[in-house]
Amino acid sequence: MSRVGAARALWNRSVWGWNRTFGWPALVGVSLLAASGLLYALWTPQLEHERIALVQRQATRSAAAALAQSQGPANAQEGARIFVESLPSSRQRSRDIGALLDAAKASNLVIERADYVVQQEPNVPITRLKAIIPVKGSYADVRQLITRVLNGMPHAMLEDMQLERTSATATQLDAVLQFALLYRTDQP
Repeated sequence: MSRVGAARALWNRSVWGWNRTFGWPALVGVSLLAASGLLYALWTPQLEHERIALVQRQATRSAAAALAQSQGPANAQEGARIFVESLPSSRQRSRDIGALLDAAKASNLVIERADYVVQQEPNVPITRLKAIIPVKGSYADVRQLITRVLNGMPHAMLEDMQLERTSATATQLDAVLQFALLYRTDQP
């Protein structure tokens, strides 16, 4: 008998012996255990390679973040300067107030009154116009007004909104909208 034949005969006797002693569930279990060991041996180097690549990427990002942070104040000052320059001049305030009121009328809202407060922001050349506008109308009309103002005036912000209904079934509501509009302070 050749070596291959002897090895095959030994293997067949071993499998038959395992099958006779432990049954087919043990044979399946041993096969699965051998397959998992093979998969572990094949995948472990690939996973280690991916882990090293991720660690290198993270180190590169943290180094870039540290560099950006060390250059931060100059970039922040430049960003603030660009932001202030992008704001409209404070001479545009009266036109924007008119545009706010026109947008409310175009949205079919009833304006009771409007209050305005102009504030100079400390340490920055920005003037802030706070407009408090109480209106009456439907919820959809109030949403339409907010959309018109925020889309039409990029320098406007909705700071506060209070909605009140007289009853749960009422279609009309009382709303108080508080907008803030930012302007570049004109240098004399």
